[in-house]
Amino acid sequence: MKENIHQTNQIIGGMVAGENLHHTEHLKAALSRQDSAFTKAIEQIDKVRDFIGSPEHILGNNQTKHGEIAEQVEVGIRNARDYLRQRTPSATFDGVGRTAPEDYLIDGVQVQSKFINGINKNLDHVLEHMRKYENFGRDNSYYHIPEDYHETIKKVLSGESVEGLTDHTVRKIQQKVQEIEKLSGKSFDNFAASFVSAGQSIVSLIKSLNSGEISFDQFTEMSQLVCIESAAVGLASALGQAVIPVPVLGAVLGTIAGRMVIDFSKKYFAKETESLKHRMEEYYNQCLTKIDQTYQAVVSRIIAEYEKLGDLTKAAFDTSKNVALRLQASIELAEAYEVSDVKIIRNINELDAFMLS
Repeated sequence: MKENIHQTNQIIGGMVAGENLHHTEHLKAALSRQDSAFTKAIEQIDKVRDFIGSPEHILGNNQTKHGEIAEQVEVGIRNARDYLRQRTPSATFDGVGRTAPEDYLIDGVQVQSKFINGINKNLDHVLEHMRKYENFGRDNSYYHIPEDYHETIKKVLSGESVEGLTDHTVRKIQQKVQEIEKLSGKSFDNFAASFVSAGQSIVSLIKSLNSGEISFDQFTEMSQLVCIESAAVGLASALGQAVIPVPVLGAVLGTIAGRMVIDFSKKYFAKETESLKHRMEEYYNQCLTKIDQTYQAVVSRIIAEYEKLGDLTKAAFDTSKNVALRLQASIELAEAYEVSDVKIIRNINELDAFMLS
């Protein structure tokens, strides 16, 4: 009997020792990964420190060097944080030419950094860049501006009083933000934030799909979810104050979200894009079958109106078309938005008279 007790104790002791060894090895591996992550993060910080420590190699004079320093800090610090979280670094200068419209890439999305002294001057530089590069800020690409500028602009737009800003400065900020919204076709906050967020999320999901972490079905479902907010913004922009019946809303948002997914991901997919489009169309048709016949006609009308406004807007501001075609498109666009007939410019002579008045 005593011999059995000793054998039992020996077996239990061996099991405990084995379990302890497993935990020790697991902890050792985890600490090793964290050490490696920390080392890589420090390397990113060192790169930034070395860059700033050699100002003679930075482009521009002492008043403009901060712009390029801000770019290095953004990429370096962002990647250092990624490494500390044991994630793949998200920011890079790789593949960005010296004369490219972007300064760096974040999650594969083009980003232009604008750090200019003074909010209005900063907005001027954003506008100048948007006019030079007609697609920038309209697709997934976006701008980085100083956080304190962004907070001040948000306060100005919400009507809050900002200490140190004159009425003239406030009006200028409002005017420039309106110009940015007009050029981009998006609101300054709802400018960018939702569309950029959706674009970044799609890129992240594509990486997960390519690495085998998620299936194509999961990508289809998750990508629609991340685009719902952007779909709501787009729908609101297209329909203004129009009332949308609740039973219709889900189907419309799902359809627009699906089309956004296709637009965001088409440059990353080849044959898969057609498969994705087919699945989105199936999803749309399934949504339609779940709502009353009366509302199906409403869905079709809203989608047609959304597409019509999108095409008209694109044509009205397409500089590749001749003046007559753009003018006709702008007339149709104004009529679609129910602009008063007396306020619509219908020919070149009326345009000249308006510009010279």
